Amino acid sequence: MDIKYLSRKFTLSSLLALIATVFMWNKIVLPSQWMWVVMATVVSYVAANAIQEKTASAYAKIHTYEEGKRISIVTIFDRLSSLFSRTFLLCMATVIITSLFLYKQIIPSDVWFTICSALAAAYNIGNSIGKID
Repeated sequence: MDIKYLSRKFTLSSLLALIATVFMWNKIVLPSQWMWVVMATVVSYVAANAIQEKTASAYAKIHTYEEGKRISIVTIFDRLSSLFSRTFLLCMATVIITSLFLYKQIIPSDVWFTICSALAAAYNIGNSIGKID
């Protein structure tokens, strides 16, 4: 059973949107930077899901969307353990480190904005394209 809220794209996109919103709330980033980071994150997430749904094989669709199956602790543990690929960990570490640098005023907001926007868009789209058979 697929637990959609434990997908890499959703986790990265949600974290980045949350960080951007907190930074905007605290006036650490400019409104235009917040807008572009959130748009890049959400638009790339939506596009990546469209790519993934369009290119999914019939086998994957049948096995991904089984109705009535209960989610067990083992299922959740398996899903969590499959989340942490090297690429995903590198992306998450980059988002967290650049966010901490911005918070501590080590880097300016335009550096954070550029890195995080590009990273979210590239990861989300690249992740979906990588799943094409």
